[in-house]
Amino acid sequence: MYKLILLFFLLNLSGCGEALSGSVQPISDVDSEKHSPLKAEFLIKNQHGQEVKSITLGEELTLQIRVSNLSALAVLYRVTGPGHDFFIKKSGELVWSKFHGMMFAQVISERTIAAHEILLLEAKWSGMDNQGKQVSPGEYEVEPRIVLFFNDKRLAAPSAQVITVQ
Repeated sequence: MYKLILLFFLLNLSGCGEALSGSVQPISDVDSEKHSPLKAEFLIKNQHGQEVKSITLGEELTLQIRVSNLSALAVLYRVTGPGHDFFIKKSGELVWSKFHGMMFAQVISERTIAAHEILLLEAKWSGMDNQGKQVSPGEYEVEPRIVLFFNDKRLAAPSAQVITVQ
């Protein structure tokens, strides 16, 4: 039984070590070697689906990373764990994370994104912190994180945004 589990992990990790090494470089919009067919953007939307920069206390937000395949061909990519997370910080201190307190097996899987397809990675945030308490009014930095590799280069995460809670 243990040999089967070990074999499973070895098969999944074979050929993938480079993707996790410290030499991995983020893919930018203009890569010096090639243009990436994948582009990631970050949106913060209210309950009506409109992009927002401020909300009232208790209003639910949808945090969304959109990974678009800009090419006319399907693209094979690698991902580890859930592949994404969102961090909400106030004054540099973590307030909330989608996967707070969760653990994931560090198994790399290969997936395909079809030509011109958009992969949506989402979370809902209701203004509560990781302990289940309502946050106080103020400015919060919302940082999207993405762990997605294409051609052994990590796709650059979109920039963080600031949301004001009133």
